[in-house]
Amino acid sequence: MAVFSFICITTVFYVVFLGGIVSSQTTHHEPVENHSPSMNTCIQNGIPGIPGQHGLPGPKGHPGDKGDKGDPGHIAVGEKGMKGEPGVKSSQMGTPGPMGHVGPIGPQGPPGGQKGEKGEAGIVSLKIAFTAVNSQNKIVHMGNYMGNWDHMVTNKGNDFDQKSGMFTCRVPGTYVFMFSCLKFSGDGPVCQLRKNNEIVTSAYVGSSSSQFHQTTNGATLALSVGDQVGIRIEFRSGTLHSNENRYISFSGYILFQD
Repeated sequence: MAVFSFICITTVFYVVFLGGIVSSQTTHHEPVENHSPSMNTCIQNGIPGIPGQHGLPGPKGHPGDKGDKGDPGHIAVGEKGMKGEPGVKSSQMGTPGPMGHVGPIGPQGPPGGQKGEKGEAGIVSLKIAFTAVNSQNKIVHMGNYMGNWDHMVTNKGNDFDQKSGMFTCRVPGTYVFMFSCLKFSGDGPVCQLRKNNEIVTSAYVGSSSSQFHQTTNGATLALSVGDQVGIRIEFRSGTLHSNENRYISFSGYILFQD
């Protein structure tokens, strides 16, 4: 701006100076018109004024591109310090810590000493008992066992066979057996209590009189597993008398177990 002002002032001075020279050499004076743009500009523009105030800040520009990743920094490791002095040992023990968890079960240990002696057998309440009866006259044949009992009063353990009339021992022990028979008039058979087909005891049923004759007998027997007990008819065949009063019966039960 200062250079432009200097040029304008120099141009004006130059024009004025030439105008004086021309007017002194020419007799006819005519007004001189200045058609120079620079002259007009210099004449019209005055001395530069005082600079104006700063304008408002422009809008924020767009963010620039992301720069390159820098080099990793160096980790400074200091020198190892000197070993410290040992701490002071306390004469008092600290408080015990909490109880730890229960460990796993260890392996099975070796067998113990010799096997102990067998203990005594315990007392077992056995239910073995039976009673078989006939409620009507029964024809019996010599050499046969009395079977086909028509009614079972009891048969605990089911060791008595109602059809064959035989008791078979299942539990070894001591047993009690009893039987009873009735005969009316005339001679009757002999009823024998037998164990494994051997005579244990007998009872004669009958007489020459015409009266009723009742007989009974029994025995206590030691039985082993598989032994059989029954009533066998001997001497003669015949008919035993009975009715709803049940005069013919055969019973047995265990007294104690071996």
